[in-house]
Parts: sequence; structure tokens; C-alpha cells
Amino acid sequence: MAAMSDRAEITTGTLAQQNGGAAAVKAYGAQMVKDHTMTSQELAALAAERNLQLPTEPDSLHQAEAAAMAKLKGAAFDRMYVMGQVRD
Repeated sequence: MAAMSDRAEITTGTLAQQNGGAAAVKAYGAQMVKDHTMTSQELAALAAERNLQLPTEPDSLHQAEAAAMAKLKGAAFDRMYVMGQVRD
């Protein structure tokens, strides 16, 4: 679901800004947070119009991935983050 995907990208993008080693990874993380925050807000507005509840957390797979990423710093973080972006 798009709402869970947005939450996952916001979470990992924030981690990229904090734990990334390369400036490009940090910048990409910031862009992902910006873009997915915007789409998340748009989706929330649509859901509110239709009286729908959206998930507020990423799914368990993305939560586990973010937990693993949170333990990494620098180049090790960058590798895992970039591989996750390519895979998704």
C-alpha cells in the first residue's frame, strides 16, 4: 500500500541523512523524505475525504530493514541503503 511505502521511505530517508557516509546518500535521503512526506500528506487528505484509515507505520519487512540500517554508519549504511533503493 502506498501509505506504508511512504512511511518506509520517510524512515529510511531520515536514517540516510543521519547515518549515511556519502554526501550523495544524505542528499538522496533528504529528497526521499521531502517527496514521500508530500505524497503522504496528499494521500492522507484523500483518505480523510473518504473516511478511510491509513497505516501509520511501515510493514514488518520494511520495519526490520530500517532496524538493521539503524545499526550501520558510513559506507556500510550507504551500501545497504542503495541496495534497498535499487531493489524497491
